[in-house]
Amino acid sequence: MSDLANVFRRHFRRDRNALFIWGGLCGGFGLLIAVIYPSFAESLEGMLANYPEAFLRAFMGGTVPSFGTVEGFMALEYFSWIPVMYAAYAALAGAGMVAEETDRGTVEFLLAQPVRRSTVIAGKFLVFLVYLAGIVVVSALGLSGGLYAAGVDHSLRLFGHQFVSGYLVAMAYGAISLLISVLAGELRRATSVSLGVVFGTWFLLMAANLSERMELLGYLSPLCYAGATAVLERGSLPPGDVAVLLAITAVAFVAALVLFERKELAA
Repeated sequence: MSDLANVFRRHFRRDRNALFIWGGLCGGFGLLIAVIYPSFAESLEGMLANYPEAFLRAFMGGTVPSFGTVEGFMALEYFSWIPVMYAAYAALAGAGMVAEETDRGTVEFLLAQPVRRSTVIAGKFLVFLVYLAGIVVVSALGLSGGLYAAGVDHSLRLFGHQFVSGYLVAMAYGAISLLISVLAGELRRATSVSLGVVFGTWFLLMAANLSERMELLGYLSPLCYAGATAVLERGSLPPGDVAVLLAITAVAFVAALVLFERKELAA
């Protein structure tokens, strides 16, 4: 446990800029959406009714929520985008957990430490999870704080479930990107592949939402299990979606640990 704590402290200090950059980006996005919402809230239903049906189906899936409420509006304009932003951060963070050591030439120093490789990876991944939680909290403060400042009532419970859903999706992409980092061995390649997985699965999901023939392929995208409309319909996170995301995270993380223990890293 002390080895894990030491690894955590070292990388927590080193990676803290991620919270400021990504927290500011995601929180600022939420604040912007919250601030502009009251200016055209009365005309939302009519305005969004003019959106192309294919556009709504691509981003929201088969069920489109009522846009007459702030929750329905945010489902399209905010919660259909923020999980992708979280996933992009997760891809960059996960891709660098191993491949960055190789590019920096610090891999031999890493191997010389009296700490198991799996402990190093677990400590880095734990730092990622903590900073991801911080980014999600800043996002929630930006959105809800902006709405409260504008005098707009909204459901904290529903929004809370949406943010937790985004966190779980990003956690899954972070584990996948960690596995890619172990396999790729080079930061540029790991980053490119990880971001390719994020945006590739995002486009796959949109294509699946548009075509019945491709509907089943949508389930291959982790973003499929962060559906904003599903939370609105149930009033909570679907347990099945949570289970799938946790399973993806666990499988990818364990695979990364096993492969990293066996991988030859020394120059």
